Amino acid sequence: MELTPVDKSMLLMLGQLLATCAMAGIIWMVQIVTYPQFLEVPQSGFLKYHDRYMKRMSWVVGPVMVAELIFAILGVWYFWDSEIHWHIVTAGLLVPAVWMVTFFVQVPQHASLAESGWNETTVREIIKVNWIRVFI
Repeated sequence: MELTPVDKSMLLMLGQLLATCAMAGIIWMVQIVTYPQFLEVPQSGFLKYHDRYMKRMSWVVGPVMVAELIFAILGVWYFWDSEIHWHIVTAGLLVPAVWMVTFFVQVPQHASLAESGWNETTVREIIKVNWIRVFI
């Protein structure tokens, strides 16, 4: 069965919507539940807790981030000549924006916690900076 252009565009938009909604749910959960719990973990067990968190979270977030990026790229490519092109490009640019905050701010903060252990200032900074990802 051959997909029509409308079918293809709907599948692309649905894929992007699902990936974005999944990522939004993860980010909100991390912001409201997980990161504030970092402040409650005893210092003596924080390194082990944080290490498990990072390993497990990678398995959850990694595939969703990749799916979101793939659908953003496909959307820009597929809708390049359409009248909604600039809307798709704008939405697609939000994905690398979130990745930049993740890899250039949040990852180094987590690396600091993984190296030195519990640090209230760093945890509070992670919570504060993560609001950027929540609202992008």
